[in-house]
Amino acid sequence: NPPPIWSLMPPEAIERSALLDRLCIEIGRNPGDIIRSMFVPVAYDHVSATRESIVEATDAGFGHIVPGLTPP
Repeated sequence: NPPPIWSLMPPEAIERSALLDRLCIEIGRNPGDIIRSMFVPVAYDHVSATRESIVEATDAGFGHIVPGLTPP
């Protein structure tokens, strides 16, 4: 079976991911077995802000990033 994927959007994604970790531990499940996915809006005119959002997400354990692209 493929691992479950849990997908969220900012701004509450990181906090909810931490809650998921705690709840998994409470029931004896390994939180690392769940792939974390986050939608990250891309700001073409603020590339550094987009980069910071991606780093923040990956640092929080989100290994799957979905870039939110809009027409340029």
